[in-house]
Amino acid sequence: MSIGSRVAAIALGLTFVAFGLDGVLHFFPLPPLPERASFVIGVLVSYRVFYAVKALEIASGLLLLSNRFVTLALGLLAPILFNIVWFDANLDPRSLPVALALCGLEAYLLWTRRQHLWPLLAVRS
Repeated sequence: MSIGSRVAAIALGLTFVAFGLDGVLHFFPLPPLPERASFVIGVLVSYRVFYAVKALEIASGLLLLSNRFVTLALGLLAPILFNIVWFDANLDPRSLPVALALCGLEAYLLWTRRQHLWPLLAVRS
């Protein structure tokens, strides 16, 4: 793993561990969300989906930080990042640049690990 991809993995891992833990422990002082965004988060919390997503964020972040099962961690984070970008684009555009930066890190890491991903796309007869 090159230095650039290791730095990207550490940055992505630290971000998801920190914000995953913050979703449960609330130690970052965040600005209030718009009303529609708060409603969506409230629904996710009421169905306990929010905590499952935060657990996946923490687990994936720890996998990235430990440099173990990096491809699995990236696969787990891809749909989470998609939903973060969708949420930010539609409900809270103030944090969209951060979400796009995280997508850039994810895309870069996926590109550096593309040799591990090609077998998933192979056609078998």
